[in-house]
Amino acid sequence: DSDALKSNLSKNQELKSALLEETPWVLSAQNEEQQKRNIGLLFDLNKMSNELNAALEKLSQRQSSNGGFAWFPGGRDNWYITQYLVEGMGHLDKLNALGDKRSGKSAGMLQSAVRYIDARIVEHYNDLEKSVKRNKGKMEDDHLDHLAIHYLYARSFFLSQTPNAKTQKVMDYYLGQADKYWLKKGQYMQGMLALGMQRTGKTTTPAK
Repeated sequence: DSDALKSNLSKNQELKSALLEETPWVLSAQNEEQQKRNIGLLFDLNKMSNELNAALEKLSQRQSSNGGFAWFPGGRDNWYITQYLVEGMGHLDKLNALGDKRSGKSAGMLQSAVRYIDARIVEHYNDLEKSVKRNKGKMEDDHLDHLAIHYLYARSFFLSQTPNAKTQKVMDYYLGQADKYWLKKGQYMQGMLALGMQRTGKTTTPAK
C-alpha cells in the first residue's frame, strides 16, 4: 500500500476529477498499479522462498545422524519432537508450500526423519511385547497411547515411503487397535486417527 506501488497518474491529486475517473487513462493507470503490485508480490515470493531454504538448511544442520531431532541444538534426539516436525512438513507438503523442496537435501532429511519415527514405533511395540510376556496385560488390551496415535497421523502424510516388513506389522497392529478403541480417546485423538486411517485406506472407522 505504499506510494511506490501506485501508478504515477493515481499519485497526481490535481488530475483526480470525476470526468477523468471515466477515461481510459485512469483504467490504464489502474492496470499499471496492479502490475506494480504483482512485481511486489513476486519479490515477496522470492523472499519467502529464500526464507524457506534457510529454514530447511537450519533444520538439516540440527538433524542427528540417526535421523532424529532434539528439542534444543546439541540435545539428545527425541521421538515426539521428530514426529512433530514430520507432521509439520506433511502439512506444508499437503498445502503445496514446499514446492520442489522435497528434492535433494531436504528430501533426504525428511526420509531419514520418517525412518527414525518408524524405528521408534517398532521399539515401542517391542517394549509392549516384553511387558505382556511379564504378565502385564494382553496384546488385545488398549495400548493405543498418544505417541502411537500421533505416529499413525504423522506417518500417513508420507505413505509413498514404504515401511519395512516389521514396521508395517506394527502399523497394522496399532491400526487394529484404533478400530477397537477409538471411542475411548478424546476428540483431538479421534481426529488424528480418522485422518490417518482414511489416508491408509481404512475408511470404515473414519466414517463413524
